[in-house]
Amino acid sequence: MRARPSLPLLLVILIACGLAGCGDNKVPIRDDGAPLSSEKAITSFTFEAAHNSALTSDVTATITGTTITATVPSGVDRSALVATFATTGESVTVGGTAQVSGVTPNNFTAPLNYTVTAADGSAIAYLVTVSQAPSNAKAITAFGFEDADNEGLTADVTATITGTTITATVPFGTDVTALVATFTTTGASVAVGATPQVSGTTANDFTSPVEYVVTAGDGSTQTYTVTVNIAANSAKAITAFSFESVHNAGLGADVVAVISGTSITATVPFGTDVTGLVATFSTTGASVAVNGTAQVSGTTANDFSTPVSYVVTAADASMQTYTVTVNIAANTAKDLTSFEFLTVKNPVLSVNVTATITGTEITAIVPFGTDISDLVATFATTGDSVAVAGTPQVNGVTANDFTSPVEYTVTAADGSTQLYTVTVINSFSSSKDIIAFSILGLDGIINGTSITLVVPNGTDLTALIPTITITGASVSPGSLVPNDFTTPATYVVRAADNTTKTYTVTVLTASQTAKDITRFTINGLDAIIATTSPTTGTIAINMPGGTDRTALSPVVTITGVSVTPASGQTVNFTNPVDYVVTAADGSTKTYTVTVGTVNGNGTKLIVAFSILGVEGQITNGAQSSTVMLTLPAGTDLSAQTPTIVINGSSLSPPSRVPQDFTQPVMYTVTSADGSIRVYTVTITLAP
Repeated sequence: MRARPSLPLLLVILIACGLAGCGDNKVPIRDDGAPLSSEKAITSFTFEAAHNSALTSDVTATITGTTITATVPSGVDRSALVATFATTGESVTVGGTAQVSGVTPNNFTAPLNYTVTAADGSAIAYLVTVSQAPSNAKAITAFGFEDADNEGLTADVTATITGTTITATVPFGTDVTALVATFTTTGASVAVGATPQVSGTTANDFTSPVEYVVTAGDGSTQTYTVTVNIAANSAKAITAFSFESVHNAGLGADVVAVISGTSITATVPFGTDVTGLVATFSTTGASVAVNGTAQVSGTTANDFSTPVSYVVTAADASMQTYTVTVNIAANTAKDLTSFEFLTVKNPVLSVNVTATITGTEITAIVPFGTDISDLVATFATTGDSVAVAGTPQVNGVTANDFTSPVEYTVTAADGSTQLYTVTVINSFSSSKDIIAFSILGLDGIINGTSITLVVPNGTDLTALIPTITITGASVSPGSLVPNDFTTPATYVVRAADNTTKTYTVTVLTASQTAKDITRFTINGLDAIIATTSPTTGTIAINMPGGTDRTALSPVVTITGVSVTPASGQTVNFTNPVDYVVTAADGSTKTYTVTVGTVNGNGTKLIVAFSILGVEGQITNGAQSSTVMLTLPAGTDLSAQTPTIVINGSSLSPPSRVPQDFTQPVMYTVTSADGSIRVYTVTITLAP
């Protein structure tokens, strides 16, 4: 028989249950009913030199369970060290004193208990012990280059320490003449020559090995030799690939391939012999080979009847394989894919003229006064031959009289034909528009006959030099003539027919706080700019397929006093890049720029169309595409400047060129494969 518990023991159990809440297992909860967190760990513990004047470099502690240990250099005063720590708990105390990371000093001459309290009230104690290195300690225990301290680095570089030899390898292209090292030492001080070294601060020239001398607390020294190597170039891209007619007798015109990743595709006219084609290419690699045979651009021939593998070898010996596929156009092809009049073939022209192809209608507008009775057309065709009234046409050679529309007959290899009607129009003799007005590289906004331009804060308006582009015969005052813009200035454009148009130009100065990017273009293509907060914004742009995003040079227009990276600077956009605009008052605004590429070589879309800040409604139809936009009542539609963003290779007419929108205007987007999409843009006025 088991003995029954005595009465005093039962009383003790009952009292204990009452105090502990037996039978009532309540868990602390938040207002929303969820249990409070029990997390209460110290996840990192450091003595940073920035918060401890006795230290020349950061000292990182080791955390093992609830034990934290750190060793500071010999001679360092431990009586008032400031710890920097991270915790998952709600609060941290030492002896009842609340601890603020990077702020609160403590006496570490003896071990201290750091108590971490969780949100649910539970707590845990960490024992922190800080010891001094021996007086003769003089080691460098860690060495590297952090990207935060070195603008030329995109990632931290950790060096290897072997005895007293320290070796680091930085990426190809890194400027090593002024690198800032981050290091940890058990010594009392570190110097290079006679210069004291501060971890994360002092810069040195590492073009040759650098000797770091560590001095111990007892005055003894140890010399470390630091060698920085630059990695070999790993670039191995094919950036352009084509078959030029000058190197391939079977081609009547150059054929430009499309590069998508490591796939390269080109389509040659029907009937082309592809067994001995000579490719012209550009590469960032050290060499290119096909089946072990070295390739020379514009010289080496290959058989492209099946896909050919081009192996690009980088300077660092890494390799990248590109597969080149050459397709032969179907024998029914009979399109004119481009049509233009070049100045080199037509002395009467002052500029190249690219025609707009809409279905089988081709329209070209030449400058006013051009003699169009004997123009030579440069064209590209997928057909076998082209003729005008039975006369064979040779690209860039045959002249025709375009005083009336001319019919071009394209014959395919299979004998079928396609008729194109080419109409050449002389510019109106009464043309007298200002189509571009800039000062200090900043574009003005043209609204009818009003031009508004904002220059950086503090600019002297009394003698600014504008750059003016017009369609008329002259403008007064002239382009590049200094003018006083303290009050609105008047510019008169005179047309070839002697009629005039007067523009009023108002130049404003940006405020002290102005720091916006107002325009961002790459290779003439506009980006979409959006402000996400007073100090941040986003910029997005898609480049044509095959564009090398590693070295693009954007043109940036700002209202602030400076932008970093600078306008025109070559930048690698394979990842988003931050552009920082600084205002006159020193405040900044950061724009994150994302550069993509068009998906597919047939993409040809307008993705954004705006005038005076009003966005248009874009419709992409199977048969026709339109842009509809309504501007405020009273807006002058005869000379409005649209900002247009496309997914394609080119746009005609271009973005930021004034147009007369009193009637619908046709815009043509051309894709990488030469196909087009025509948009009809219609502008109406609000009631």
